[in-house]
Amino acid sequence: MFIVPQSSPLKIFFSVGYGTIAVSPAARDSWKKFFKKKNGVIIPNGIDLARFRLKKKAKKKQDKEVKILFVGRLEPRKGVMDLLRAFQLLAKKDSRAHLTVVGWGPSAYRVKVFVKRHKLEERVSFARQVSDKRLSSYYASADICCFPAIGGESFGVVLLEAMAMGKPLVVYANAGYRWVLRNYPWKKALVPVKDVKKLATALEILAGDEKLQRVLGKWGLAEVKKYRWEKITRQVLAYYQKILRKKVQKS
Repeated sequence: MFIVPQSSPLKIFFSVGYGTIAVSPAARDSWKKFFKKKNGVIIPNGIDLARFRLKKKAKKKQDKEVKILFVGRLEPRKGVMDLLRAFQLLAKKDSRAHLTVVGWGPSAYRVKVFVKRHKLEERVSFARQVSDKRLSSYYASADICCFPAIGGESFGVVLLEAMAMGKPLVVYANAGYRWVLRNYPWKKALVPVKDVKKLATALEILAGDEKLQRVLGKWGLAEVKKYRWEKITRQVLAYYQKILRKKVQKS
């Protein structure tokens, strides 16, 4: 038996008659040249809904600030610089907008320089080290979550985290994110990759429409139930059992 670590874009169970488990079509397609047999399935990543959940009903906003949240490694692939450029455009039009960046990485210096150069220090805040226990509190305080990853995303667990917290999303429409949000009710939120102006426009529209924020948040709360770990692990176990039965039949 050979199992690829779960951090891999493709989870694999390997036996005499092997089967493959990909977390998304994007993950499957990236490995298809290595695995030519077709007896594989797509079983997505999961989320612990006990950890990411709204503790109580959201109160009516008392302040005018619109809080946008980014969570991820600060590296080119995650699109944080595109988000900052889009936020710069948004900040000129909406004085209420505030961006929180949670994460660190090789682009951190460039990010900080951009914020200082464009005088956004009072509009952008950073959280370099956030424990797993505290992460949900950042989601809870956000109004919008924005993840403009430009590529290399086979799935997008941050999407599930935001959905579980009832937060609306604006993302770049890379292959992995498109699949998770294939039924998202507001298509303008799936922005063409590297289109900073459309990213800013989507954020501006959503920031100014609290009703739309609530609609998208409710959709996420309902949709994310498909990804709870209790359900995902049952699917994985059932597939392993299926492969083992085939192996026994052939032996």
